[in-house]
Amino acid sequence: RIGLSSEKMGDSIRAQKELRLAFEKAKAAAEKLSSSGTVPPKLLQLLNDTALFYAWNQMNYGYLDEAESILSTAESFVNSYTGEQSPKLIHSIAGLENGLSRLYNEKNDDEKSLKHQRLSVKFARKAVSLDKDDVRFKRALAGYLRNLSLTPESLMSKEEADRHKKESCEIVKVDRSGNFTVAFVNAVVNCAYDENLQGTPDENIAKLLDERVDLNFFVRMAPSNVEFKLLRAYITSRLIDIEKFQRGDKEAANRYFNMVLTDWLDVVGNGNTLPVELSKLRTVYTSIRRHLNSYDSAVEKKNIFGKIIAAIDKSNDVFSDSPEIALIAADSVYHKLEGLKKESKPQENLANVNEVISRFSKTNILKDTSTYDESYA
Repeated sequence: RIGLSSEKMGDSIRAQKELRLAFEKAKAAAEKLSSSGTVPPKLLQLLNDTALFYAWNQMNYGYLDEAESILSTAESFVNSYTGEQSPKLIHSIAGLENGLSRLYNEKNDDEKSLKHQRLSVKFARKAVSLDKDDVRFKRALAGYLRNLSLTPESLMSKEEADRHKKESCEIVKVDRSGNFTVAFVNAVVNCAYDENLQGTPDENIAKLLDERVDLNFFVRMAPSNVEFKLLRAYITSRLIDIEKFQRGDKEAANRYFNMVLTDWLDVVGNGNTLPVELSKLRTVYTSIRRHLNSYDSAVEKKNIFGKIIAAIDKSNDVFSDSPEIALIAADSVYHKLEGLKKESKPQENLANVNEVISRFSKTNILKDTSTYDESYA
């Protein structure tokens, strides 16, 4: 609990230590009891949960082999377990499968990732069938269905992907009970984001503003929770696109841009934060960069990129092995320097290029071309 609370408050360094300690204690207890009999279901559930949280943290750091070892340890206990299968235990196994799916996705093994994502949905459905009153099980199912819908088209038809996405959003719409978790709010935001691609600009803005009002409430209730701020930045970034490209209202787009930038910089904070939804940090940054590149004022563009670099550099120093953080750091420097080329001497331009290459070398881009992203070309 301390580890998870630390993550929400943006203290990722403490979170890593606490999550590692929790996993090691659960693992030691499971090993001790398994040598003399069966691991109790509550302990196995605890092992699965702590393994998932710690492995997720390690994946955010870029430590994929360590994450695989953690998840495989828990998986080995699950595979040998023959005792009672309570809804909570099944729910924890579904979470473990979701973690394995992310792991193999980041290792660029799409087939293995799909296999484990299907298993996460299968176990989540079973947990719901065993206890239809526990909203946590339904919310988890919604999240895993959403993830399943993101399977590459080479492995899943668009019709099947759309079906999974629709079912996920139907669960989200029905479930409006209290005690919203970050994961559930994330599912709500994703559905709102997808749905607003279908309607008129006015309808889309109305939907997104409704979700932003909810996120404002969550941020006020938990001001130190960086995950809610990141989700608010994510949904607001979509408002920028609608105002700018669909309605042609640059003033409104700039107003939303300032809100997004403020939230994004708050999330990055003092460099100690590695959000659980790390991919969203990069998604929001991409939106910020896209809007900045349309600025007429080179000075203003340079100043804002300077703020981004100052913030992300702290994170890059602390989380030097995180490819997502390194990519944002390298890309932001590149785009700032692009605007300075005309002002710089040839020697300075060469030094600037070398700095960008050095930063990109910390990412997976130069090591593994399968991670290539055209938007970062």
